[in-house]
Amino acid sequence: MLDMAGTREALDVGIREYRTEDYESVLALWAGAGLPFKPEGRDRRKIIDSQVRQPNVVFLILII
Repeated sequence: MLDMAGTREALDVGIREYRTEDYESVLALWAGAGLPFKPEGRDRRKIIDSQVRQPNVVFLILII
């Protein structure tokens, strides 16, 4: 990332697996980014929670 002077600035970031308590923040991010989401359909908390419990699913969260 570049700062106001155009020099590179290190970011302190992390990656972790999604947790149920991330749901509202994820929906807010998707909405803010203009991404389509269906909170009454495929993107319901219950559906996402069941998907991330599947052995072949990984939903990662970037922490800045």
